[in-house]
Amino acid sequence: MAMSIFSRKAKNVKTYELLNSQNAYIYLIIVVFISLVEMILLHVMLKNHLRFVLFADFITIYSIMWLFADAKIVKTKGLVVHSNQISINPGWKKNASIAISDIKSISMVKDHTEVSKDQDFSYFGKPNIKIQLTNKCEVYSVLDGYLNLNEIYLALEEKDIQKFKDEVESKLISQSL
Repeated sequence: MAMSIFSRKAKNVKTYELLNSQNAYIYLIIVVFISLVEMILLHVMLKNHLRFVLFADFITIYSIMWLFADAKIVKTKGLVVHSNQISINPGWKKNASIAISDIKSISMVKDHTEVSKDQDFSYFGKPNIKIQLTNKCEVYSVLDGYLNLNEIYLALEEKDIQKFKDEVESKLISQSL
C-alpha cells in the first residue's frame, strides 16, 4: 500500500526519469534471485529452527519490498519540476529541493568529468546535466547528513535532457521578468 501511495505521479508538474532507472530493475531482479536462493538454503540448513527461518524470510521479503519501492519512487518522482522549485529524489540516499531563483545556470555535461559523490545525484550512469547555483543549496544525504552545494550533477534519460534544460531555462527567464 505504501508503495502505491508514494509512487503516484505528482499532479500539475513535469517529471523526468533519471538515467537508467529501467536498468535498476535488472539489478533488483538479480538481488531478488539471490535472496530467494538464500531463503531456500536457509530453509534447508535450519529446517529444525522454524522461528529463525521465518524471521530470516520476513527480513528478506521486507528488504526486497524496500528495494522495489525505492526504484519505483525514483522512476515516478526522481526529478520533478514545480512552478518555483526542482525536487530531486534519486532514491532513499539523497534528496534536494532547489528554488528556481537559486539556479544560476544549467548546462549539459558531455565530457563526463569526474564529479564528487556529494554533487552526484545520478541514480545510475554518468551525469549529463550540471546545475550551477547562485547560493549554496542545502541537500540531505542519509550517509553524509546535510551538505551545502553550489553545483549538482544529474543523469537523465537521453530523451529528457533537452526538454528538462529547456523547461528550467524558460522558468528562469519567466522569473527574471
